Amino acid sequence: MVKQIILLPHVLERIKTEYASLLQKDEEEFKDFLQRMLNPNNRGIITSQVGEQKDQIKVWGEEFSLICVEASEDESIKAVNIRATKAFQYQFILETGYVVEGPWEFASVKEVKQINSNGNDRELAQDIEFIQQTVLKEQEYAEFEEYWNQLDVVNSYMAQSIKDQRDKSVTKFKAVKIDFDRNSFVIKLDQTSWNFSTGERIRICTKESWDKSMNVNNKDVSRVYSMGIGIVSKYRGNGQLVVESYSSDLLKKLHKDKELEKGNGYIWVDDAGNRSIITRQKEALQILFNRESANPDLKEFIPDANLLMPLASTKEWDGDNTNLTDAQKQAVKGALSGQNLYMIQGPPGTGKTTVISEIIKTLTKENKKVLLSSQTHLAVDNVLQRIGEEDGVRAIRIGN
Repeated sequence: MVKQIILLPHVLERIKTEYASLLQKDEEEFKDFLQRMLNPNNRGIITSQVGEQKDQIKVWGEEFSLICVEASEDESIKAVNIRATKAFQYQFILETGYVVEGPWEFASVKEVKQINSNGNDRELAQDIEFIQQTVLKEQEYAEFEEYWNQLDVVNSYMAQSIKDQRDKSVTKFKAVKIDFDRNSFVIKLDQTSWNFSTGERIRICTKESWDKSMNVNNKDVSRVYSMGIGIVSKYRGNGQLVVESYSSDLLKKLHKDKELEKGNGYIWVDDAGNRSIITRQKEALQILFNRESANPDLKEFIPDANLLMPLASTKEWDGDNTNLTDAQKQAVKGALSGQNLYMIQGPPGTGKTTVISEIIKTLTKENKKVLLSSQTHLAVDNVLQRIGEEDGVRAIRIGN
């Protein structure tokens, strides 16, 4: 029995538009062209699964491939999308792909002969509409994701940057003191060249573990037997690092470690937290795209900040009575005037916490409610230390 690949209208149109130059002049029929591209010499079509999508298969050609799903018609699949094929992909699939023998023929929706008068035509129409909507949504998200990847160059180098940060932060320590009262480690560093920052997660290992791993694993820090101990709460100029422990049990455990007690070992910035941030960013992007965020309209203006039009300020704010710089004053005024979203960017030390504190103080004076959130608990605590005791500010801390 002849097997069919049913091409949806938009797939047919894209092939005719994007690959017309591959036709052998005027004498080659379009269906013959498809056979030559996807089923040369009637050898059968080469297929593979589409990623983790078990309900989709890809029919491979040297120039392009078809994304297909099962069709309700016997011995048929539907081509719902098209992708360009790269040379290395085709060479790889020739060795690993699965050949489905034919004979195969290619047909448009109108040419499908299995539709009869018992209502299958309506079922097919509904099927096509569902598939087209699904494909369009996938295409829209792909374009949405691609926009962000191109717009934020940092994303392209994030993984390497995280690894470099971890490797450069490796520092030998001379002593570790455990402060049970403050649930902290006080670590005396040995000539560090890395400027540790509050909020960074720290890993620790003994010199014995370090030397052993460096000899075996070719200086791969990720393979060193180590332990995450906590978060930097203070970095003193005299080479002392204060790390708030993850738990009191961890303090007790390390207190019994004789090797660490000798003061021989290394610490570095843990990259696991940063890698999880990237994962959460991707998940957030999907939530944003599906309009599942608290403000579903975020999708409309986040990709293009030009769509955001700050309102003229309806409130009086006198920045003259503050010690803020001109740039900080501008940031406060912009945030107080913004309608949907206002983004403030600045490297460490430029006063973002100061600006946030001033914004909250101003809004609470107007009896407004403010939700302050951050990816680290320490950042929230820093703001609360500044405004928690201000008149009119009734702060409730949620979280660890």
